Amino acid sequence: MNTKNPCWENPFRSMNKSLFSRIDWISMLLYLGLVIFGITNIYSTTFDNIPLELFNPSTAVGKQVLFFVLCFICWLPILFVNPNFFDRFALILYVKIVLFCLSVTLLNFIPVYYIKKCIDIIWSAVLII
Repeated sequence: MNTKNPCWENPFRSMNKSLFSRIDWISMLLYLGLVIFGITNIYSTTFDNIPLELFNPSTAVGKQVLFFVLCFICWLPILFVNPNFFDRFALILYVKIVLFCLSVTLLNFIPVYYIKKCIDIIWSAVLII
């Protein structure tokens, strides 16, 4: 009886399918619906009779749209990663993320002004594209 761990099978076995057939479209539509619903709710709570500034990071809606765009940009390369990668390295990634969160919380590792500067740089790069 062959009881191989599926994590150690051929890493390219599931990559033979096309990219669009590997995407769970129902989850994608639900996610996009929730994002649109959330952005609409944020806009409605901050309505001031001014024109919609969807891409202005100084507004609450602009920050939410910026976060959505950044998440979408990060999501695209993840599509090309073999799903077995996440099974193999989940514990290592989890421990690193927890340690990073603890270092930020306990040691104040990253100052707030540095984070704001990085967001401004990323936002200006998004606007150039």
